[in-house]
Amino acid sequence: MPRIQSKILEWVSIPLEEGHWLHQAILALTATLIALFFIWSVKRLRAEGLFDFFFAPLTHQSASPFGLFSIAFSAIGGAVGGWLILTTEQVGWETVFLALVFFFGGIALSSVPDAVSIEPPLPKVNVIRTTSSGEAQKTEGRLLTHSEGHWYIFDEEDKFLRMVPDANVEVVCIEVR
Repeated sequence: MPRIQSKILEWVSIPLEEGHWLHQAILALTATLIALFFIWSVKRLRAEGLFDFFFAPLTHQSASPFGLFSIAFSAIGGAVGGWLILTTEQVGWETVFLALVFFFGGIALSSVPDAVSIEPPLPKVNVIRTTSSGEAQKTEGRLLTHSEGHWYIFDEEDKFLRMVPDANVEVVCIEVR
């Protein structure tokens, strides 16, 4: 903003004195207009039902318990990236790259708690199968897929992926959510 502001003030022939009231007024007006535009955009997206695709409201049942942490950490990453650009005498590609690393790094790191805390939407399954010795054995876990004649079940207790051929399966019970 300060770099753009100085160009605008030069263009309209207003003196570039440090601390001039017009500088502060233009900066405050521009920042306010940008903030109001983003607030209007969020309200418009929410009214159309599109905003929940990007960010579930914190009161929504599917909202992450780490939502506020994610927002704060992303904002800190953006603030550090912006601070780097604003405090550099001459902005070069290195500065822009470093600012983008902080910006996107903050967003990526803020998403880690959300990604780890999500319960996988896989159905629970109970499979009774025959072993190679001919005895029946019960396998419980999460159904990953049934493909090409095999059941792929993640056993949560043993933390093991089991592949059970259709020929060995006697009974399958799938719990519906």
